[in-house]
Amino acid sequence: MKAKDEQTKSKKNASVLDSIIRDKSKAHKPLPSKKAAASPPSQAKTASSASAKKERDPMPLSANPQAAAPTTPATVASAPVATPAHKRVRKSPAKTKVKRKLGAIAAMVILAFLVVTFIIGQVLTYGYTRIKTEGAYRKTVPDFITAKGYVIRDEQVIDSNLSGVRAYTAEDGSRISKGSPVALVYTSAEQAAAQEKIEKLKAERKQLDELQADGVKYNANPDLLNEQIDAKLAEIMNCINEGDFNGVDSMRNSLLYSMSKYNIVTGKETDYNQRIIAIDGEIEALASRYSYDSKSIQAPYSGYFIGKVDGYEEVLKSSDAKNLTPAKLRAATAAPKQATGLEAGKIVGEFDWYFAAVLSTEEAFKIESAYNISTAIYNNSKRDRIKLILPYTSVNPLSVEVTAINKEIGSNEAVVVFRCDYMSADLAVLRYQPVQIILREYTGACVSARAVRTGTETVDEKDEEGNIIGTTTQELKYVYIIVGPQVKKRRINIVYQDVSEDIIICKVPETEDEKENAPDDSLKYYDEVIVEGANIYEGKLVTPNQR
Repeated sequence: MKAKDEQTKSKKNASVLDSIIRDKSKAHKPLPSKKAAASPPSQAKTASSASAKKERDPMPLSANPQAAAPTTPATVASAPVATPAHKRVRKSPAKTKVKRKLGAIAAMVILAFLVVTFIIGQVLTYGYTRIKTEGAYRKTVPDFITAKGYVIRDEQVIDSNLSGVRAYTAEDGSRISKGSPVALVYTSAEQAAAQEKIEKLKAERKQLDELQADGVKYNANPDLLNEQIDAKLAEIMNCINEGDFNGVDSMRNSLLYSMSKYNIVTGKETDYNQRIIAIDGEIEALASRYSYDSKSIQAPYSGYFIGKVDGYEEVLKSSDAKNLTPAKLRAATAAPKQATGLEAGKIVGEFDWYFAAVLSTEEAFKIESAYNISTAIYNNSKRDRIKLILPYTSVNPLSVEVTAINKEIGSNEAVVVFRCDYMSADLAVLRYQPVQIILREYTGACVSARAVRTGTETVDEKDEEGNIIGTTTQELKYVYIIVGPQVKKRRINIVYQDVSEDIIICKVPETEDEKENAPDDSLKYYDEVIVEGANIYEGKLVTPNQR
């Protein structure tokens, strides 16, 4: 009986489902297209028969509605697919909410783990940070004033009324004697150039004759010649860096001579006969092409020759140097004498020369107090020597003395006059020059200013007999150094600080008396000073991986 009821119920459900499907099919049945309306009656009748048959045949409960749908193009394109109720899948809102909560919890757990790991790493590495050190090397630092001034010399202008092209035979800054030729005057530039070429060829031929002498091969040492070649190359580079191109030309000839000599000694060259023959041919050709009627210009005095005049020779005199004021110096240099074209150069006769610069009264007072100059000038006693640095010369520093500090009433300026008793080819050609006036020099241990630390210390006060009568607290400057694996404190005495380079110079005991009176914990040369590091203190142990 129960089975029968179940069967009846199943048929009833199938009938209801079939009715629902038929209703949906009718509701979504597409309208016939124009093409379908124009079809032959036979095709329309066939479609109508198929539709009627479909309405008559109910679909079994177990059949697939999609498979049972009509296969005509119109039906496939338009009829919706019905999904059985027992096969539809719906996402539960409760399950989705649970998944979202689980994802958020997992993210929070991961973030917490990362934060804890970072904190533990910081705790474990605290006190083991890298430490940077620098050696306390010995250094001398000058304290100087920068200025510009004029070189004042005793100079005699060489006048010549000879017309033509001058070819100088004396080099600027060279020492010459009275009556020596300083230049030759030719009728044309071509004649002057040819004569200059001949003189160079003659000088080269003379060197080649010397190289081919028998004594050269046996008396020369190849290793020594190599060293000379390297030294001359270095000198040429120095001349180029300093802008001394006249020096480059003379050093070039000397270098070529040494290299040619090395080739003869080592057997790379047997002789220079071919080159000598070629030189003789060039000299003969130049001599036949030009006539060399020339006139000579001679030096009226002995001294250093300079081929150029600048007009200051008559207005800047050594005899007036000590009495110069800012106003007088400006007036003298404002209108130099104009050249007439007859000047063939000048002769610097005296070794003593002066350098005058306009400074502020504050700068002049620094020089005066640094060397106690006023007292020395007043008493006409021996004065301390001052160092001058002239950037464009190879002779540095120059040792000079201050001969005058002339202040001007109603002005905050003064002229400081220096006297130098040394002369050279470089100095003979100077006129208006920048200068560094060295006030004093500080020598000690050079330390980075970042390493300096400040504290206090208690000091005993003693009477004349050495009895302690009390204590006082004073400021203490110190640095930390590394001795072996341990950090130590070292007190410092700062004598100079350079803000631009962020360094300080600390006084270090050097003489026996200084070492005896200095505290035991004073900084010494080449101590390994700590300039960077965290958690630094006296007695701390430093591991190898921290350095």
